[in-house]
Amino acid sequence: MNQVLLFAPLYPPYKGGGTVYFSTITDSLSDTNRFFLLTAYHPKEDLITSEEWGQIYRVIPRLEQFPRWTRLIMEFLAALIVSIAIILRHRIDISHAHSSSYATPGVILASLLTRTPIVFDCRDTDFPRRIVTSFLGSIWLSCTPEIDEILADHGVASERIIRAPVTNPEYTTVY
Repeated sequence: MNQVLLFAPLYPPYKGGGTVYFSTITDSLSDTNRFFLLTAYHPKEDLITSEEWGQIYRVIPRLEQFPRWTRLIMEFLAALIVSIAIILRHRIDISHAHSSSYATPGVILASLLTRTPIVFDCRDTDFPRRIVTSFLGSIWLSCTPEIDEILADHGVASERIIRAPVTNPEYTTVY
């Protein structure tokens, strides 16, 4: 069974497409993976909770009202420190990080420092292009041909891009 550090900027009980996507990953891939999910703090949830598929660490501060540089520093430091602790404590095999968040660089640095392979998940076109050119040896998940093209234009080899299309939960089909 793989030990996976999964960084999701938001996770339920927050709402939105990303929360559905990341909760689908933990629910559907739990047979072969144990997840240690790093996500944003939620005032109605405990900081650390256990689930059937692993643990949730809700410790990344939500600082939308602060200037960008403050958010980058605070979220980066929180992600760096907690990611290193999770990687070492749970002997993580691979990190899976959402590519466009202020906390992402912290997860990246933690993975580099601990020599943990990393997968970047590009769910939108807003990801920093610097990440692409800095980590060309990584695996990249893409949900659209447009993102495939952006990655390729920045030097990612096609064999390093894995298409992971947006899949809606079953209840949307019923609706």
